[in-house]
Amino acid sequence: MNRVLLTAAVVSLAFLQIGCRSKQERLVEDQIDLGEDLLDIMKGITDEASAKAAVPELEKLKKQAEELAKEGMEVMKDLTPEEAIELMKKYEDEMSKLDKELKAERKRIMANEQLKEILADKLPD
Repeated sequence: MNRVLLTAAVVSLAFLQIGCRSKQERLVEDQIDLGEDLLDIMKGITDEASAKAAVPELEKLKKQAEELAKEGMEVMKDLTPEEAIELMKKYEDEMSKLDKELKAERKRIMANEQLKEILADKLPD
């Protein structure tokens, strides 16, 4: 899941940031919501039991990220470069903040060998 979720998120966010139409904005916001859900799960991982309990939730989020990425590729086809820039600017701060928080949580989790063993292939890089 590590690279798949992150790649799906980055690719879909990159394409989702291409326009300012309501459907595209909804997709970006859904992707941000998904990232926030991932962050909440990661913050709750503190020991072996919580790590094991998080695995099904992480797998569910991975599937959702893949679906959003696929939908995003279809929806973004009609956008102009100008629309892409507008949407990117609109969500840039929020996405940057979320990305930093996700990276910090991953680093915290991976620093714990017990958690790393359980979650290394479940978390985005």
